[in-house]
Amino acid sequence: MASPHMSAVQYGGTHPYNPPDWAKDLKLVPKNYVKLSMSPTPIHKWSPPGVPDGFEVGIKREDLSGCTLSGNKVRKLEFLFADALEQGCDMVITFGGFDSNHARATAMAAREVGLEPYVFILDFDNSVREPKDVSCQGNALLMRLVGTHFIVYPLRDDMSFDDQIDEIHGQMEKFAKKKRSEGHKVYTIPKGGSNTLGAWAWMDVFSEMMGQGLHDNFDDIFVAGGSVGTACGLAIANYLTGSKLKIHCVSLYWTDPAGLYAHLKECLRDMGLTGRVRPEELVNPVMDYIGLGLSQSTDAELDAIVEVMSSTGIVMDPMFTVKSYLGMVGEMSKNPSVFKGRRVLYIHTGGVYILFGRMDTIVQRRPECNRMTLSSDLCP
Repeated sequence: MASPHMSAVQYGGTHPYNPPDWAKDLKLVPKNYVKLSMSPTPIHKWSPPGVPDGFEVGIKREDLSGCTLSGNKVRKLEFLFADALEQGCDMVITFGGFDSNHARATAMAAREVGLEPYVFILDFDNSVREPKDVSCQGNALLMRLVGTHFIVYPLRDDMSFDDQIDEIHGQMEKFAKKKRSEGHKVYTIPKGGSNTLGAWAWMDVFSEMMGQGLHDNFDDIFVAGGSVGTACGLAIANYLTGSKLKIHCVSLYWTDPAGLYAHLKECLRDMGLTGRVRPEELVNPVMDYIGLGLSQSTDAELDAIVEVMSSTGIVMDPMFTVKSYLGMVGEMSKNPSVFKGRRVLYIHTGGVYILFGRMDTIVQRRPECNRMTLSSDLCP
């Protein structure tokens, strides 16, 4: 079933966007989009380990939104790149780490639509001094293959993580100004593609899911939250359509919900919804599943990837999906009262490429990953 708002065409320039009826009167309605995703992505039943009796789980497969562009970030880029092309830009600048799904999707989509990609990188390991030091695995490999320009900043221990991100965003704007003085038309995208246009993309996905039986089959939605643009779009769409579901955002970046609410407040303001609803009413923040941090994994989290994949065939990634999955099943067991019902839709936000280079040790020690018989032993 094709989306009623986005026609089923592949990239060939921008295309007019027709917003859902319940969103037409908002401010900052996107005018156009570029078709990058293989949408609509399917929803189907899912039976991962750890789900308590009484709960039913479905899964929205944003990991199938494309091949090299797979994941939730692609939806945001459909609106963001349309805006860039309408402005006649020839260059895009964004921010991420070498493992960033957003940075990888932005760089690859930039090449697809004819823009030059620049990525400001925060080097968490402080290990990169020259190009050969950049990984040839996962998202970093794909960014290198499409000729991404990296501007690398070491992780600093003399300032907070949030302050350093703010500083890098400031450096992005200075760099963009310099490139504009050289005659380029530059488009800047914040971390995660999380601004109001990015939230609009996930309001459109909510509409897509309504056409897939969302309100008939589910009571709650669980989604990972890094830069939280996806959660904000879902939450606003849920409000505008009558708040029939409860949105849960598993925070994998902030240790308190203030950042989530601040971004929601910004989106509500831009859309002309200030005063109609409070951000705290729109989403349930789930805060206890960050683990060692966004870019680090515990053995238990890596074990959970193997357990989910070996029992259901669904690929998890170590930064976002496995932690949000653990947040979902953890809350089902520890805090079932926070759910509106017992029919839960899990949004799979992609991130497959991060697996490569992260799993060697775990795979070597897990018996289900080492099932092999030599032919000489089988037929002596």
